[in-house]
Formats: sequence, structure tokens, C-alpha cells
Amino acid sequence: MIRSLALIVSFCLAGAAPALSQTHPPEHGQGRQHDASGHSPVDPSEHEAMHGVLLGKWTGTSSSLQGVSRKLDLAVASDKRGNVKLKMKADQPIQVGASSSVVSEGNTLQWTQIVSGAPCKATAVVSAATPVAPETMNGSMACQSGAITFALQKTKG
Repeated sequence: MIRSLALIVSFCLAGAAPALSQTHPPEHGQGRQHDASGHSPVDPSEHEAMHGVLLGKWTGTSSSLQGVSRKLDLAVASDKRGNVKLKMKADQPIQVGASSSVVSEGNTLQWTQIVSGAPCKATAVVSAATPVAPETMNGSMACQSGAITFALQKTKG
């Protein structure tokens, strides 16, 4: 039963990923005429399943190259157009700014995160919940000052 559930969630994540964050470059903006051949249709139920896994509050820790562990929180929401928005908060002295360029492929989430005033490339793998553990998100941010790894769990509520 658990394998079947994991397989179904995996298929849902893989199928819904292209729709997770559909952003258009400026030359291909919303409302402008464009070639739709680059867009694949997404089953609405798969799209909703992906949002159900990803959307919400995540909490955990981050670690720098120096091995310093800090509390890290991530809120994942969607705007009126269905674009995924991230808001990250970290313990001092790290200052976390805006997130942008959110893209999802399969169970992998990628985005640009401002950390202490500089852009970092963030990548995370989202794993579905099990009967004994909530959803998890493990990843890293590649910054000019070094890599920051993080491990988060989805919180209830």
C-alpha cells in the first residue's frame, strides 16, 4: 500500500512539475501572442496534488561550510495566477531576501535566493510524506561565499 501511494505521488509530482511555476520571459509575457507549442497541457488533478505537497510552511536547519547550524523557515504559496512564491527566513547573522525564478521539474525545485545581499542558486528535492514522517525538502544554495545546505520538514497547519 505504501509503495502504491509513493508511486502515485511520484507520478503526480512528475506530471505536475511543468505547471508548478509557469513564468514567462519578458519577450513572451502574459497576454502577448506566442507559439503555444512549448507549453504542455497539465492534468488539473495532478497540478493540485503537486500544490498540496509543496504549498505550506517548512521548517528546519541550514548549515554553512563552517559547519554552523541555523534555524531556517520557508513559506511556499501561490499567487492569483498560480505562480509559486517562496519566502525564506533565517536566524541572524544571515539576511535572507527575495526569492525569484522558481522552477520545478519532477520532485526538484530550483530558484534564486538573495542571501546577505547576493544571489544564490538554490536547489531542493521534495520527498512525499510517509506514515512515520512528514514531507521533507533537502537542498543547497550555491553562493559566492560558499554553499549552504538545508533540511526542512513540512509543518502542520
